[in-house]
Amino acid sequence: ATFMAEQELARLFAAYIEQTPSRNEDLGAYGASLPAYLQKKLPQKSYLADAARLDLARYELFHLHVLPGKKDIMKQKMKLQGARLWQSRFTLFKTGRKGRLQPAAGKPQEQMQYAIIYRDAYAVHEHLLTAAQFRFARALEKGARVAALLARAESQNAMPPGEIKQLFQILGIQGVLA
Repeated sequence: ATFMAEQELARLFAAYIEQTPSRNEDLGAYGASLPAYLQKKLPQKSYLADAARLDLARYELFHLHVLPGKKDIMKQKMKLQGARLWQSRFTLFKTGRKGRLQPAAGKPQEQMQYAIIYRDAYAVHEHLLTAAQFRFARALEKGARVAALLARAESQNAMPPGEIKQLFQILGIQGVLA
């Protein structure tokens, strides 16, 4: 309710409920189509759909049951198995207490924002990322090798060592930089 008035949000949700009959007893699953609905209904406030996508990722990860296979061990160690990379064209969140993302104060500013959301054995975690960290994590997600990504980041001066170290700590990659 931080991104719009409570009454306006209640009307929007009432319209969503009216137009989207429930076919699932799980409210989280029922709301899975909300981001697309918001994007279509309010394209001028696309940040609402971005925020809904982040909430959906949190829900999906919280309910994710990961059973590691032999090929998934590395991804699991790097916290990428089941992780969600999130991006928005707007600055919507800041890092709050205990590292959780909280809505930023004021009207969302048009500036790219990136985050990674993942689950460990105990909880769902989220971290804001820089654009370079996001691209690095996206390449890892697609199966790129860490050594090749580091070589490219160094040769192109794409990511300072501090950002690499921070990303490695977030992902749980062990090594010299972590």
